[in-house]
Amino acid sequence: FDNPMAGESGTSISWWILFLGVRQIIMFEFVRVGEVFWVEVMALRSKLFNMAVGPYVSLAVIQSQGWPYIICFWAVCDFCFLYGNYEFPKHWLYWQNKLDIFNASNPVVGVTDHPTYMRLLASCIF
Repeated sequence: FDNPMAGESGTSISWWILFLGVRQIIMFEFVRVGEVFWVEVMALRSKLFNMAVGPYVSLAVIQSQGWPYIICFWAVCDFCFLYGNYEFPKHWLYWQNKLDIFNASNPVVGVTDHPTYMRLLASCIF
């Protein structure tokens, strides 16, 4: 089957589907689980967390519960796992050769290291 490109960008439509429909969803769910652990369990129920980081940081974490926490740490996780000009942000399974949709055979050009993507992530954090 032919792998159509998304316009003149040099990035395939299947890569965009994986990026927006799979990898971003995985990051979102990872952040939601992290929110339950850090806010609900650690900040609200653990005295050790309050003693370790102090009352002001603990209060800031508790106050950020919900969308502020999710948007901020979703962008942090995207910086860690989906941003950069190396193989892992472009293709999470780049080392395998059995499924070409998950390696360098599925073309991507300049999306994961684009300055606009970096500015978008930075604006979500700050």
